[in-house]
Amino acid sequence: MSDQRSSSNGFGSALNSIVGAILKPPLKAMSRKRLPKIEGTIEIEGLIEVVEVFREQYGRPYIYARNDHDLYFAQGFIHAQDRLWQMELNRRAARGKLSEVFGPDALDTDRMARTFGFERLGMESLNLASDEMKDTVDAYLDGVNAFLKDPASRLPLEFSLAGFKPERYTREDCMAFVLLMSWQLSHAWQSELLRYKLYATIGEELAREWEIHYPDHDTAILPEGIDFNIIDPKGILKKMNGPYLKKGKGSNSIVIGGKHTKSGKPIMANDIHLALSAPSLWYEIVLVNTTENRSVRGVSFPGLPVVITGSNNHFAWGITLAFTDAADTYIEKVDSEKNTYEYKGEQKPLTIIEEIIKVKGQQDHAETVRLTHRGPIISEVLETGATAISVQDLVLNPIQTFEGFRLLNEGRSWDDFVEAMKRFTAPQLSIVYIDREDNIGYWCTGTTPIRAAKHTGMVPVPGWTDQYDWQGYVPFEEMPHAYNPSCEYVITANNKPVKDNYPYYLGNTWMNGYRAKRIEDLLLAKIGSGSKVTAEDVNAWFKDVYCIPAVEYREIIRDILTSNQCRQIFSDRENKAIDLFLEWDGRMDVDSVGASVYEVSRYFMVKILLQQKLDPDSIYELLGQGFHPILLPANEYYGHDTTALLRILRNENSAWLKLVGGKEKLLQASFKEAFAWLSGTISNAPFDWQWGKIHIARFPHAFDIKPPLDRIFNPPSHPISGNTDTPYQTAYGADRPFGNNSWSISYRVSVDGADFDHTKAIASLGQSGHLGSKHYNDLTTDWLAGKYHEYHARETLEKNAEGKLLLAPKPHPRFETG
Repeated sequence: MSDQRSSSNGFGSALNSIVGAILKPPLKAMSRKRLPKIEGTIEIEGLIEVVEVFREQYGRPYIYARNDHDLYFAQGFIHAQDRLWQMELNRRAARGKLSEVFGPDALDTDRMARTFGFERLGMESLNLASDEMKDTVDAYLDGVNAFLKDPASRLPLEFSLAGFKPERYTREDCMAFVLLMSWQLSHAWQSELLRYKLYATIGEELAREWEIHYPDHDTAILPEGIDFNIIDPKGILKKMNGPYLKKGKGSNSIVIGGKHTKSGKPIMANDIHLALSAPSLWYEIVLVNTTENRSVRGVSFPGLPVVITGSNNHFAWGITLAFTDAADTYIEKVDSEKNTYEYKGEQKPLTIIEEIIKVKGQQDHAETVRLTHRGPIISEVLETGATAISVQDLVLNPIQTFEGFRLLNEGRSWDDFVEAMKRFTAPQLSIVYIDREDNIGYWCTGTTPIRAAKHTGMVPVPGWTDQYDWQGYVPFEEMPHAYNPSCEYVITANNKPVKDNYPYYLGNTWMNGYRAKRIEDLLLAKIGSGSKVTAEDVNAWFKDVYCIPAVEYREIIRDILTSNQCRQIFSDRENKAIDLFLEWDGRMDVDSVGASVYEVSRYFMVKILLQQKLDPDSIYELLGQGFHPILLPANEYYGHDTTALLRILRNENSAWLKLVGGKEKLLQASFKEAFAWLSGTISNAPFDWQWGKIHIARFPHAFDIKPPLDRIFNPPSHPISGNTDTPYQTAYGADRPFGNNSWSISYRVSVDGADFDHTKAIASLGQSGHLGSKHYNDLTTDWLAGKYHEYHARETLEKNAEGKLLLAPKPHPRFETG
């Protein structure tokens, strides 16, 4: 069955399919003629020495350079070879320049980018960066521009179809994208606005039942907040509470110490859950400085230098979002005529920035950006109403995040890792660590504000007083972190980082913790059986699709579903579906009928409840839909409707149950709607209602909204297991059930301390952004199967490389005197 889509159906869809099928072969042939050169030599101005670029069988490049300038120059050149169209979209989205080439449809995105000021803040960040970081950025940009300048280079097919050519790449392009990516990974302020709206619309009693609450299992990353031990087999040193060893003394992720592993060496695994797309968000790469014998392997962002997550010669690191709260919203008293706002009884001048946005096919748009001392006024661009709302967000400041990534690439020890962590003032990340010396560690990064006693950061607060001003920041050394924790493992899955007795308030917007609990249950069961853990075990756990809240949901309603009164309401066919659900093993497998009945009935149950008081848009917002489909596709309420529903079903006095006439009536209505939907979407036979027929992974290209180009550039869709609450996380948008269209496993990496040099990883889809490349979507089969691909040593590449490209300095012309 084809994937569920909101685009046109019937005749129009069939016509698009026909036209797409006709156009795809010639367009692929055109794209093949534009594929980059991967064999031979290219002479380029700007290089110091010759650079070697090997490509292995899946198209991953291995870059060998004798100095860092050439290394990052080559990275920019190779990124441009494979992903130039994606890079173009990245920089235009970050700088608010999409409308210039795509017209008024992109204006809302550009207005938001200009209001939040990614370009301005990016350049302020670069001004504070080290000379080494500036040199890295400049070398990378020189490499991108060398590709654009090379007469042999061919632009990707998309530029011809869109009707424009890329301009020279600048520091502004690079740094604006750094700020955009950091901002998209920061959280907390959207829920404040939604909570304010919800309480005003339906009142406190009803709103509280949908509040974000962490489940009772209370799985925390570090129960003690700080857990720091030096590996000390002789017992000479004692447990320390400091952040790291002094000089001279020394999205899911897991690190496990050698005490629990079969090899006696630590293991790290990291699955990064972000949106699927064509091409993939990530670009796998290996960077080697041969002079310094320094290498790093992992994934990068096309448009930016260095590796974001992976391993170097000395340690490996993995990243998930921490979901700590580093942003607040404020209600402002603004005098629009005078361009002032009230603060502490005085009128303060607003900082005014006039942004001119070029719009293809119509007049330029003038956007007036207004800033308070805390941050931008966002109510106009978000269209939240007449009340002026500003946001104070630590990511909307000059940040040194990319300096931190550069230090991780070059680091040699835990001390170096900690020095890198200091640069991650934003976004808020959970970063795990293992090294060759058998140590494991973790740090919760991102500067976190200390709020006034009566300020919890839950709703917008008065901005005209200093009563809600931040009182300072949680000291870096006191943020949750661990070094060789006593339990010998750390699990992060966007779950609560610490218990409630931690001395600082870090927020309340982390995800519900069911994924972390499931992974920990599997780990403890393995350890409890007396067995030792292998990397293959961890891989299986991260592929696990057992859904804890689904089983809780089923057991809460089992008595009602099995009652004679309930059975009489449903038809024989529907009762068969109920039986399949009650017998289900709780696994969200593609061939499971029980999985479909669970997810669809739960979804309709939530909607039936909320429809009693909320309009459709407000329902989708409460179910996690963000303010903007591109820049802010989800908000902090995402996934919490599951836990809220479980609480409501357990509470016989729930005000929401009273609105619908009780639990039995709610259950009957929601299952009736679910069965009708499944029958209309799939068939009348319950045995056909497999989860994989409605839960489908799509890889939308930028032309996804432009039929019939979507039929040409979108790779095939595939049924996929899992849901939001399984370790193998595959989420869907509330307004687009039930396909895997929100986020999924975008990248997987596994590092076994017993075989550190042979890190294994896989990204979704493929390395190339060229439609005509064999690497456009050649990773999909292995990605779906949960397989990894090993990174290779140079000797293997020399024998089996798909291509070896030499990037050589272009000889200077000789001038003769007459």
